[in-house]
Amino acid sequence: GKSPTERAKLKTNAEIPIDGVKVAVDQSVCDETVIISDIFNLNEMDALELVLSGESQKIHFDCLNRGLIAVVCYYDVHRLLAVLLRTMLEWDKESTHESLRGFIEQNFVQRTVFQHLLQLQATFNVTSEFHMLSQPHVNGLGGPRHQNLLRGVIEEIRENAAEALYSLCEWGAEHANEFLSDIYPILKGVPLAEKFSPHHLSAWICLIKLTSSHVLSQTTSASTVLSNLVKEIRNETVWSDQSVCGTVQLACAIALRALAVSPADHLNITNVEVDVDKVVDRAIKNLSMVFIRHGIIGSDSFKMCSTHVRVLDAMLKQLIALFPAKLMEIERNSEDELTWVDEMAESGQQVTPALHYENFLRCISDLYQLANDPKTSAVVKASITELSLAYSSSGSMELCRFMERARLSHHVVHAVAYLDLLCAVCRTTQSAAFIFDVFARVPPNDDVHVGWDHVMSALRSYERLFRERAGPTSMFGHSIPSQQLPKPIIPPRELIGLISWINLARIVVDLDSDAAEVFLEERQWAVLDAALGVVSAPVPLSLKGALLRLIAALAKREASVMRIWNALNAHGICTFAENGALLGLQKELDERECVEEMFDTSLGFVHLLKSLLSHSHM
Repeated sequence: GKSPTERAKLKTNAEIPIDGVKVAVDQSVCDETVIISDIFNLNEMDALELVLSGESQKIHFDCLNRGLIAVVCYYDVHRLLAVLLRTMLEWDKESTHESLRGFIEQNFVQRTVFQHLLQLQATFNVTSEFHMLSQPHVNGLGGPRHQNLLRGVIEEIRENAAEALYSLCEWGAEHANEFLSDIYPILKGVPLAEKFSPHHLSAWICLIKLTSSHVLSQTTSASTVLSNLVKEIRNETVWSDQSVCGTVQLACAIALRALAVSPADHLNITNVEVDVDKVVDRAIKNLSMVFIRHGIIGSDSFKMCSTHVRVLDAMLKQLIALFPAKLMEIERNSEDELTWVDEMAESGQQVTPALHYENFLRCISDLYQLANDPKTSAVVKASITELSLAYSSSGSMELCRFMERARLSHHVVHAVAYLDLLCAVCRTTQSAAFIFDVFARVPPNDDVHVGWDHVMSALRSYERLFRERAGPTSMFGHSIPSQQLPKPIIPPRELIGLISWINLARIVVDLDSDAAEVFLEERQWAVLDAALGVVSAPVPLSLKGALLRLIAALAKREASVMRIWNALNAHGICTFAENGALLGLQKELDERECVEEMFDTSLGFVHLLKSLLSHSHM
């Protein structure tokens, strides 16, 4: 810290020894040193070294003065320290040499270090640092280039400090109780109906890690940790937001069940008196799934760190693996609730369903759809792709069975949520092949399950319906009927379900060439003719866009190009009248898309053309 003795040495033209070399300093260097010392609470000699470093680094920083470069150097040193701490704590505890492990535990696996790293997530950020640097007496914030440099370094410090904090939890099994005692007040104070701040999110991630079976299996005090956790979640009234309490209740139930089935016999958790299934029920009623979706995954900082994704993903996968019967019960109750809502709607009464099971399914899809967010870092996207491999034949039997439940004939709300989930987790060839096979195994005469045969049959039925209702002078959705027939309409529920199926098919064929070949070659499905027949009919624009994107995915195979060009021509998708007037999609762009300000069809067609024209031979 600051020292009056050292500060007294800062005089104009004074010679100050640094590393055995005397350095002459002028008044401007002294003034800048004092400012650096004051704003960062540094020893004056350390501050002087930063200022001199700024001078020597000017060659690397065009248009920045010595003081501004010194500020960058200060943060860069802390970035390196954060990286060093993170790297040490990410070493595997068991494979680390005993003396090195002892050094790390003695110096870093301490409550004070945990508290400091946790507090950094609350107080150290770009906004707070820029505010401090922009004070008139400091003047330490430069123009856009300087700000961009600082922003990058500060965000790196935050990320590395957060990762170090999470790794500290892995090392700190024996400190779990004291670490958790610092976390509970933070989570209990989360304001009602607000997303997690970075501080809240870090505290929550630490709690999930510290109460996980992986960490608790390393300590003999697991029963004490869990007993204290049960006490905290029983008194829901002390939590500002009960849905936050619900997420902790869920974590508690998962930890208890995981340890109960663990082969480790030293944990002795039988004295933790609690009905685990009832804890899950309470967590669901406290809207834990809603908060996970909107308060955790939806928080701004969640997508910035791969550990956030990995911890939540592991939690949801454990819920599926450890509570299959409970999830089926929640699903049945939600199906009954949706049926009741439909009955009430038919009688003209509006009710608000809880949608517990849909929110559970959408927790998974929301998590994996982060990979589609341009703000998500490349590291997080890579982690999501890696984690998605569990949703394939290489995953656990419980996860495979869970995915196969998507074949059941669900209420449309659950059916669409299942399909959206499969779209989100389908990120590799292995996942695509597994998902294709799940639905390919359903025979066409199965009345209990739904598969590709059922979907393609429905698509062909719509194509026939619109074709038969159209008159002899039909022209791309506009017809002069020979006799008045009621205009065919796709019911809203069927429409959203059909679009969800088509989106899943597109993602599958995009990743799995074998599946794409089946979609093209299966004569009973007649995918091209059925899809383009519906595209050329007066159906909602969103359905046309989805179908055109499916054909675009199929068009990536060079062998399919000529067939698709011929089919487009046969259905008059883009054509013109004898007088030169544009017809087909071009006419629809003017008459429907521009009016509705919805351009799904044109965008879908652009994707199709991009695929077709990407081949060197046509």
